[in-house]
Amino acid sequence: MTNQDNHQSTDQTETGPLFSPGKILATAAVDRHMTDSHLPTRLLLGLLSRHLSGDWGDVCEDDSRASWDALKYGDRLMSVYKNALAEKTVWVITEADRSVTTFLFPGDY
Repeated sequence: MTNQDNHQSTDQTETGPLFSPGKILATAAVDRHMTDSHLPTRLLLGLLSRHLSGDWGDVCEDDSRASWDALKYGDRLMSVYKNALAEKTVWVITEADRSVTTFLFPGDY
């Protein structure tokens, strides 16, 4: 079951972002990996677009539901994209107050 099966369309081109990302940051490890692997910034922008549209990525149904609830009630939002950056999993976390969205690897947490 996809996010869109449970909720109205979250296609960003139709509705725009579901929330503001605030300031966008990446941990030093993500920045270093992007540079060392010669990965274009557009990869992060694509993941950010997915996150802002309610595509929580590679999460179980319970975690997806928790993210929808967090969006509704103003809690912290988290997306997980496996093998998204040259075979590395990246997390995208937006703080509850929507002031900051951070790209990080699981080991950075």
